[in-house]
Amino acid sequence: MIDEYDHQQVSLKSGSMVDPLSERELEVLAFMNQGLSGPEIAKILFVSINTIKTHIKNIYSKLGVSKRFDAIQRAKDLGILIE
Repeated sequence: MIDEYDHQQVSLKSGSMVDPLSERELEVLAFMNQGLSGPEIAKILFVSINTIKTHIKNIYSKLGVSKRFDAIQRAKDLGILIE
């Protein structure tokens, strides 16, 4: 589930600032949290797998991570995703 997420900058534990996640990135992140694969997310959202890959790359960048598990955990830590 996506928790209320205001579109202000989020401060990470490292103290760096990131851009807020877009509405679509939040959707993709929520589907990732449900364990869906990239192709499954693409099918649900009626977009190409390359579009989903771009969203995931942007999510990782904005959250300062490089793996799916880390992105989900960081989003939970920041209150973007609720458990």
